[in-house]
Amino acid sequence: MTVTAPLIGCGPVAEVYAREAGGSWACGSGYHLGSGLVLTSRHVVTDTTGARRGVQVRLLGDDAFQDGTVEWTGTGDVDAALVRVTAPGWTLPPVRPVRWGRLVTSQPGIPCTGQGFPRVQATPERVRDVEHLAGTINPLTTVKAHRLSIAVSSPPASVTASGTPWAGMSGSAVLCGGLLVAVVAQDPAGFASTRLTAVPVTELMEDPQFRRLVAKATRTPVRVRPVEVDTLFARPEPFYSPAQLLRADAQIVPFRGRLPELEALERWCADKSRFSGRVLVGQGGQGKSRLAFHLADKLTAQGWIAGLLTGTPTPEHLATLAQVRAPLLLAVDYAETRAELLATLTTTVRDAAVPVRVLLIARAATDWITTAAADHPPLAWLPTTPVINLPALEPTPIGRLEAWHEALTTLSPRLAELPDLTGHDWPRLTETVSTSPSAGLDDDTTEASRSSILGIHMDALARLLTAAVPESAARQAADVLLVHEQRYWRRTATARGLVLADSTAAIVTAMVALYGASDTGEAEQLLAVIPSIRDLSEDRQAAVDAWLATLYPAAGHHWGSLQPDRLAEHHLATQLARHPALITTTAGAASPRQAEQALTVFTRAAPQHPHLATAIEQALTTSPRVFGPAGMTVAIQAADPAPLQAALSTLATEIADTPSADDDTLVTAARLLGKLANAIPHQTERLRELAVHITHLTVTLYRRLAESHPDTYLPDLASSLNNLSNRLGDLGRREEGLAAVQEAVTLRRRLAEAHPDAYLPDLAMSLNNLSVRLGDLGRREEGLAAVQEAVTLRRRLAEAHPDAYLPDLASSLNNLSLRLGDLGRREEGLAAIQEAVTLRRRLAEAHPDAYLPDLQRSLKVLKLLQGLGEQNEESPEADG
Repeated sequence: MTVTAPLIGCGPVAEVYAREAGGSWACGSGYHLGSGLVLTSRHVVTDTTGARRGVQVRLLGDDAFQDGTVEWTGTGDVDAALVRVTAPGWTLPPVRPVRWGRLVTSQPGIPCTGQGFPRVQATPERVRDVEHLAGTINPLTTVKAHRLSIAVSSPPASVTASGTPWAGMSGSAVLCGGLLVAVVAQDPAGFASTRLTAVPVTELMEDPQFRRLVAKATRTPVRVRPVEVDTLFARPEPFYSPAQLLRADAQIVPFRGRLPELEALERWCADKSRFSGRVLVGQGGQGKSRLAFHLADKLTAQGWIAGLLTGTPTPEHLATLAQVRAPLLLAVDYAETRAELLATLTTTVRDAAVPVRVLLIARAATDWITTAAADHPPLAWLPTTPVINLPALEPTPIGRLEAWHEALTTLSPRLAELPDLTGHDWPRLTETVSTSPSAGLDDDTTEASRSSILGIHMDALARLLTAAVPESAARQAADVLLVHEQRYWRRTATARGLVLADSTAAIVTAMVALYGASDTGEAEQLLAVIPSIRDLSEDRQAAVDAWLATLYPAAGHHWGSLQPDRLAEHHLATQLARHPALITTTAGAASPRQAEQALTVFTRAAPQHPHLATAIEQALTTSPRVFGPAGMTVAIQAADPAPLQAALSTLATEIADTPSADDDTLVTAARLLGKLANAIPHQTERLRELAVHITHLTVTLYRRLAESHPDTYLPDLASSLNNLSNRLGDLGRREEGLAAVQEAVTLRRRLAEAHPDAYLPDLAMSLNNLSVRLGDLGRREEGLAAVQEAVTLRRRLAEAHPDAYLPDLASSLNNLSLRLGDLGRREEGLAAIQEAVTLRRRLAEAHPDAYLPDLQRSLKVLKLLQGLGEQNEESPEADG
């Protein structure tokens, strides 16, 4: 017997009938989980003694009942059961993977739905129709009884004479936001059938046998997701091509190793702190994300709310995290690129009533940590956060071979599920491949032996695919996988009526991997310049856009990219080697966000694909206004920024070496250089030489302009000299820094004498910086004189415009106290720092995120001058 076409929108709903002692049949409801396994209520399929009854099941849309057996029943108060359909020859209908959920906040009125076959929907012929239940759940109602109570939005008008009108609804699955959260159990007395109680699935999950049966039927591990915040967390997407089996979120190949790191992370989660963070770093393909998913699964099983944040959640979406009733583990992948999200997240959960752990995943712990903390005050905790480095997972030949064989045996049966790969004898192919492991896995001297765990899995998958489809054989595993991705692209495009040449599909998917698109605007702008796509009609371009949007779905993105990253990078590198002009063709259409993504992808891929250094230079020179500032951001974040730094230095030199004597050209070049220099934070260490180089070039251009037009360009020259002094000071080149700021003070003093309203603030700034440079060189008396003048000027400015200049006055008072302290004038220094603390306390009360760090620095100076500082405490720095 086969299932007819399913009724649209009804889902895997089932009628469940059990034979009673007198031979009649009692009706209940159920939910088909997959492989013929149906979830229902225990009291539907057992008698009052707990004995299991004979059972028949009919799925909605089926034309007959099928025999079934009761495989599992809950114990105690767990009113739930699993029934297996055993009818021979029954064709199993396809079902979507079930997603389990639990309610994790106290928010009332959470919407829920369910479908079942209650008595109130019985026809005169005693045929049960479907009741589409809708209602809301208040999570704290009946919490002591470990039940969920559903307030029904459209209850039956009255109770029937023969009992509850809901009889037969028992066993219905209750869903919230697409997550299965409970099983209907009872119509409680006292509510006139306006309320139903249900058994939460968390009660079922405590039984290992239940989890085993469900995992086997659904072919996926059983994971319970948090309903109210589920959209914040990454979740496995269906896979349609071989490469997608390797995604970290798919977790197809069993997790292995990493016991020291896993134990350290579990100890961290179990400690007594309320809020704490860790940074997890390692090269691409070493399993950082997979470790985070595994840790999240373990903690979820212990009652935590845990997962990887996905997309770009808004502050409103994140706010729900502060209301959860269970400990939180929040993992953030690509953390080096998501400082703003980290700051919002910290602000949201820092004072939550439950323990919170934030796990940041990045390729390296570089300057992005200190820069993020400096730019976002809520991240002050980040620079002192412990860093966990992931080494190679399998450094020994035995370990690599074990991992390779494990990947073979787990990936093989999943390949049989893919549309292009059905009909192969995968068990036989797996056995054949397993007898001849790839060369190098058992050798410590070859490239294969140094492969990441992802590389081992890619090799196993490629060997299987080549055995099944010999014509897909290629030199590298990545190329084999890309052959099969090409088949996937072709199949999905054809299904949409698109006829794209394979070379065109390869180019456009490579550009998607490089730039991405967060919205249709970015997508349209990029498609309009891609060769072979730009010449299509507007309708055909829209069709390509729609195809790309469904090819690799990704939460929070209009286009997702080919995964894993390593495969996407290889694909991009291959296409750029074949079509080197692609970057000059497309870079001009990139938005600032796309420019950052492109340079991030390039810097990650360049160590394995050196020719991408040329692509970096092409992108920068094609669109320097967009890619230049983006390059500064990416260089701070990258694990290996050398190619990008070299390209940025070359770009700056080329901009400055303009042969034109035209003033407009020089001004444009100077302003662009200034924009590039300003994009480099002072907190970074790795870009300090580059910052000095670019600022030197800026000074040179403005000096040329000021020579011919002093009234117009002297202010710019003075500003660039002031900036150069700060950059030289960052590098410890104190004498040069002093010379630069002295010239800036001279110029600004002249400007302020002529136009005090316009230039006194600038003069005060340079005097403040002059004091710092003199202090660095031990010229304390001169430094004191400079900062005293700065305080005098800034006090005058603050009296006239307090909102604008009080922060500057507090900064100079802070520095004045340090200079006085250096000279042993402790009482005067105390008076200055006390005034600074008073001002900064007032500012911090009004704007804590902006001014709390300044207040903390001044409090440190106050503590030092009061003689209360620790002997080994680091000396406070002056405000530059």
